[in-house]
Parts: sequence; C-alpha cells; structure tokens
Amino acid sequence: MSVSARLKPVFLRPFGATLLVGLAVGCAERSSGGGVDFVVDAGARAPDQGGSSINGPFDAMFGEGGGEPPVGGMARPPVGGSAGGEEPPVGGEPEPGGDEPPPELDAGAGGVPAMGDPGPCADRAPDALGACPATIYEARQDIGIGNRVSVTGVVTAVRRTGDGEPRNVTLQVGTDQGDYFGPNFGAIWVFTGDATAPAESIGALREGDRVIVTATTNDFFGQRQLMLVEAVSSLGAAAPVVPLPVDPAEVATGGARAAALEGTLVEVYDATVANPTPPAGEGDREPTREFEIEGGLRVDDFLYRIEPDAVAGELFPRLTGVLRLANNLSKLEPRTAADVERRDTPPPPPADMGGDPPPPPADMGVPPPPVGDGPLLVTEVDYDQMGTDTAEFIEIHNPGDAPVALAGVELQLVNGADAAPYRRFALSDVAASLPAGGFLVVGAKAVVDALPAGVPGLPFNAAVVDLNNSQVQNGPDAVRLVNGAGSLIDGLAYEGEVPGAGEGDFLSGDPGNERPQSASRCPVDRDSNDNATDFRYVTPSPGLASICD
Repeated sequence: MSVSARLKPVFLRPFGATLLVGLAVGCAERSSGGGVDFVVDAGARAPDQGGSSINGPFDAMFGEGGGEPPVGGMARPPVGGSAGGEEPPVGGEPEPGGDEPPPELDAGAGGVPAMGDPGPCADRAPDALGACPATIYEARQDIGIGNRVSVTGVVTAVRRTGDGEPRNVTLQVGTDQGDYFGPNFGAIWVFTGDATAPAESIGALREGDRVIVTATTNDFFGQRQLMLVEAVSSLGAAAPVVPLPVDPAEVATGGARAAALEGTLVEVYDATVANPTPPAGEGDREPTREFEIEGGLRVDDFLYRIEPDAVAGELFPRLTGVLRLANNLSKLEPRTAADVERRDTPPPPPADMGGDPPPPPADMGVPPPPVGDGPLLVTEVDYDQMGTDTAEFIEIHNPGDAPVALAGVELQLVNGADAAPYRRFALSDVAASLPAGGFLVVGAKAVVDALPAGVPGLPFNAAVVDLNNSQVQNGPDAVRLVNGAGSLIDGLAYEGEVPGAGEGDFLSGDPGNERPQSASRCPVDRDSNDNATDFRYVTPSPGLASICD
C-alpha cells in the first residue's frame, strides 16, 4: 500500500493570490469568527446514478482506476519559499509494508500552484470564508483542482498518526442531507496533514459526526481529494451511514463502479480469499499486508490490519470498509475489528505426501443459520406494489414485556435461489433497543418519513444500490432476523421455500396486483413458527399492528 513516484500530482492555484494551508474534514469548530454557518447549494446537478459508467470530464481525468493513489498520508504541494525552491512533501511518513510518499512534488512558479476550472463556483457567491459553497458531488466531478470549497458530509473513517492526530479522513454525503443524490461520487478523501484549521477542531474529528469542511480540491495520483483544510465546523452527530452492499468485482481495480464509489463506505458478503499475497502494486513495498478476494478486490491495512493474516480459501462472511485508490489499485479499507466478520481460520493444507490430492468437498450450498430463541418478530413485509415498487418496507416488532437490545441483531434479505443474503441491515444503526410492544421499520425513505411518531426507521437509501427504492426481491425469497452469533431469531419465506430463512410452510400468494397489500402477521403477536399460518396479505400499516379483519 505505498505510493509510486512514477507519476507526479498536479496542483492548481486556489481562489485569490494567497495559498492557504489547510486540512480537511472533521468534527469540530470553524476557525474564523466562531462557527460561520452557510447553506450548501441544494440545486447542484445530480451525478450519474447508473453506477455503470463515469461521465464527461471525470472519465478523462480518472479513466478506469488509473492514476497513483494517496498513501500513508496524502501529499501537499510546496507552499511559499523562493522562486524555484521546493520544500519536502508532507504526505505521510513511510511505514513498513505501507504506502510511502513520492520523493518530490512539482510546484508552479514560486511554489504556488495554479487554479483549475472553478466549474459551478464561477457563478456562485462565496461563503463567509471566501470559499465556494459546494457539494461533495461537485468537488469530485465538476470543480477543478486548486479551488477552495466548503462541503458538508458525515465522517466515515479517520486514520490517525502515532500521536493520535487525524491524518486522513473520508467524508460522505448523508442520506438525510438535502443535497443527497445517491451514492455515486458522494464521498471524498481528505488529507489533514497540512491543515491550518485549529488543531483542536482537527483532533476532534470523529466517525459519525456531520461537519462542514473548507479546503482545497486536489488530485493525488488519480484520487480526487481535499487538502489544505482551513476550517472544520461540527454540526453534531449524524444519522448512521449504512454501508453500501456491493459486488467485489464492480469496485475492484477497473470495475464499473470503482471510480464512482471512491471513498464510499461499502460492504461485501461471503468473500473468499483468492490470493493471500497478491503482487505489490506500482510503488508498493513488500510486505504489502494485503489480500485479494474473489472478484479481484484487494483488502488493505491502511486503517486497520486484519490479524491473523488471511489464508487462501478463507471465507469472510462480511467485510466492511471505505474504498481507496492506492498505487493504481482499488482497495477496501476496513476501519476496525467490527468491520471484519470472519469464521475460524482454516488449518494450513496438509504436507504433500505424494499421490493424487483428495477431491474438494462437494458444494453443499449456503448452510442455514442455527435456530435460536429471541423475542423479536418479523411482523410485516411489503415487497411488491402495484406498478413500480417504491413503498417497500420490513417491520419488526417486540411483543415482549421488556426492551430488547439490538446490538448484533441483523435484518437480512435472502435470495430464494441460493439462500444467501443479498442485503443486510444492522438494527443497532436504527436504535440501541426496541421497547416492549415497539415497532421498527426498514424501508423506502418515503415510508420511513411517514412513520408514526416514536417509531424508529432506517431508509433503504442509506444502503441503496439504485435510487428507485426497489430493494426487496419479489419472490420466491425471504427476510430473516439473526443474532450476533448468526442464529435465526425469526424469518418469513414468501412465494416459495427458502431453507434457513422461513419457518414451517412458506407464505403463498402474489400481492400488489389489484390493491396495496403486504405480508402481515395476523394477529401481530402470533407466532406458531409456521409462515403459512401466521401471515396473511392485508392493507399495509408500517409501524402499526396490522388490521387483519
């Protein structure tokens, strides 16, 4: 995970004649005048939402996974000094097996870089700090490098130095922000090693905070980033950013979504290690401490090292992290141990005793989770509406007399073809516990916004793959709740049997053809462990007990 010195970063002049040195994203106080507020322009152009291509100038700038990445710490241009003089880069200290900064950086005349195309900022009034109020989407695509911008987003990852100071940060547009237009180009890396913002505001950066960052756009070996952060203003805790489920092949080097999802918090499931020691990328130093999963995506240790080392054939049920372009390679960067779900490490292969190797075990499919006891119930699933499915939801209920902690509880949407999850939602991202008699809803944003007062909800948009809110497959499929040990709490299989997800006979029928209907538990606290008995198709009522008469 190091940076190659083959290419040199390009830096352009920020607004005005003076180059301000700054940092990036965080969660703290704005430096000038004690917290200047402004409204981010919500009329910004929405980026391409298709997830399969990159449009316009962005293609020419980035290509498909091209360029040299940010490493150990992202580099800055020389600042000040006499004409023709250069200061050494402050890109981050080398580390064993890790990324190292390039040996030199080019500067413009007198060490001051020139400013690129301001794009929409050319016609936009500056904010109180003299920077362009912009969206992360615009900073990623439309605004040239060297422009001072103020963007708003949620901190999803922080890489700290040995002294505990933030060095690299990822900032992502929250799904509840007014300028949210989907996941593509909605996240950006921020280098904080050259910030002029107050040290306390930088040091206060924490995952989960929404912040306003004033900084300069930059391109570091193909990675669009923010640097020279001048101010960081905290807006307080934000709604949780739920990882985006992705196919590893789509975000691997050169993948269809690798560039669009750069810096985005993503999640892959049932990842098998294809190569525990892939060859080093351009500029990397051995050992890289990376491994490659099927689909070609590398898993790196820029933010967190997975120990013990992965071995060939090992299955990781879940890997979460932010995407990062480094050394011409797209990499998944887990943040903590909580981002890594692994089974027991398989034993090393037996010594070669001669003769033919034993045949591989037969493919037995995805094993169903063991059945466990739990007071939570899946009580309503609206998976198919008349016309386009834009009002889907799953309702969960606590029929007991005491609150139920949601730590470790996961809602899984299960594919009927292979009994494997295709969407996952951590209920602890919605609430710490579900009170006695309470309901919780995961669904389309419009449904969540209309829930009865006091009913917690998580919009699908927080883990969206496309923007039409159609997230739940129409069947034969299933939904299930599992606990932290992977044991089944409750589940519903509809329109067909799904091993390990439903209970008893599946619920048959085909709703959504003539009038709105959802698969509803009738009555709401009935649980005979048989889906065909416990559920009926009735009028949807998210967050409330269904009317079953």
